Amino acid sequence: MQTKTGKFNVGEVNKVQVNKDFEFQYRVFDSYAEVQSSADWSEKNLLELVNSYEKSSAKANEYQEVTKPYRPDPNDPAVKREQSIANLVKVFNIPRAIAEQQIDAMINAQKELEAETVKA
Repeated sequence: MQTKTGKFNVGEVNKVQVNKDFEFQYRVFDSYAEVQSSADWSEKNLLELVNSYEKSSAKANEYQEVTKPYRPDPNDPAVKREQSIANLVKVFNIPRAIAEQQIDAMINAQKELEAETVKA
């Protein structure tokens, strides 16, 4: 078993700029025998971990399947338009009316470009 050091950066928390790096230590097991000999990873704990993973994965996969008909198609142009507008409003704090105008202008410009390409 090895002990390694990792690092992560905290940028902003609740609109407070932190911008600091923090280190943490973790164990890396070189073999399953080391895992088995660790007091933290008994056979019972490993079995609970595997069963918990299996349950949560199965539930997540089933959730995705049963909710598919209720979610918008991400490839639908209307959905892409709405997402683009929402991004401009949220990220850049642009008023919705202006965001709609900008996105519609970009969509129309792309359609015109495609039409010119077809003619040529």
